[in-house]
Amino acid sequence: MLGETGVEVREDNVFRDPIAIAIILGAVFFSANILSENLLKVVAKENFGGNAVSSAIWVGIYGILFALVITKRDTVNNLIDLCRRDMFLMFFILLAILSTIWSISPAVTLKKSLDITGVFFMGAYLATRYDLKQMIKIFAAALTLLAIINLAFTLAYPDYVENNSDAIQKEDSRAGIVKNKNQLGHMMGLNALILLFMLFSGAKNKHRILVFFTLSVFTLIMSESISSIVSLTATLCLAALLIYYKKSKYFNPAIFLSILMIIVMAATFTILNLEQVLNFMGKDLTLTGRTIIWQFSMESIDKKPLLGYGYGAFWIGELNSETYKVSTMLKQEIAHAHNFLLDLLLELGVVGASLFVISFMKNIHYSIRLFIERKQIMMTWPLIFIAFFFISNFTETRMGRTASFILYIAQSLYVRKIIDKND
Repeated sequence: MLGETGVEVREDNVFRDPIAIAIILGAVFFSANILSENLLKVVAKENFGGNAVSSAIWVGIYGILFALVITKRDTVNNLIDLCRRDMFLMFFILLAILSTIWSISPAVTLKKSLDITGVFFMGAYLATRYDLKQMIKIFAAALTLLAIINLAFTLAYPDYVENNSDAIQKEDSRAGIVKNKNQLGHMMGLNALILLFMLFSGAKNKHRILVFFTLSVFTLIMSESISSIVSLTATLCLAALLIYYKKSKYFNPAIFLSILMIIVMAATFTILNLEQVLNFMGKDLTLTGRTIIWQFSMESIDKKPLLGYGYGAFWIGELNSETYKVSTMLKQEIAHAHNFLLDLLLELGVVGASLFVISFMKNIHYSIRLFIERKQIMMTWPLIFIAFFFISNFTETRMGRTASFILYIAQSLYVRKIIDKND
């Protein structure tokens, strides 16, 4: 069977590197921040220090991955070649590390920048070893495993919900083993999207995939994460359009782009009337605190517009009195600006945000080219996923040590590799 690059690919090649697969599965699984201190208290009845355990696991993941890379000369050469294909993203990572110099919290920035560097190389390693079909299989396996364990945990501890690092009892939403409901909803939305795409792209074991898809959607609904439900619904509409045109014998780029423009205009209208839309869904924009956070973020950006406050450092309340005041006023811990562009401007200023946005726009360009130039249904996936990633990051920040960001990097670098080989 021919892979996307025209090279012979065995169907079971996804299992050819068991150690690497275990590391990737672990990284995706633990990106859910499941080993919190409160969770360990509930399960083990003792305080092991969840953050310390989770950090130790991540250090182990990065260490083993690094060992796998340096012991294979071909892998090192392929990684270097792949990284050079997206210099804007490379400079973004470098700027994140350098921001330790001017950060308001150098220790936090150093840790966070090393995290994103590890995630970048993990994604790059995926892009050197696996094709798109194999990548989404790996992520589907990891996220489905998370859904199954989450269901088992919820049944075993039905009264436990973790929200903002505090174990509380709450009947109207369930975060399960994941730190908060939006994080759980996002991961289940991503898994539902992957599994449904696998069904339409000719995957085997359709009945099993359908069962796992149903579990993911059920968990998503139970999480009551409105933003994740909206993200999945909007992406599925776009996916239906893309797959229809991919399968259609008559493909007119002008008509396709016109429909895309209509979707963009509809999305713009929704954004401009976000408060009315949320009120219709029973959710008040002001009460969620996001308008206050966005206003505060823009005011803070004006104070340090060029290079920001340091990667990952701005929302550390005890080190930044202003963020502490906002957290106190909203009576909740604020981890991000609920918008990835605002977070980029806060942490790395106009310079860092520009680097990432240029890289992101180039990835959209490459994904559209791949969709138009290749006939395989699998070539539709990059554009579908990048749409989901963008929509999800509009009201939540999914960059950093998350499953979707690992997949974003892996997929983006792989797509660039395919397009560059044909140019």
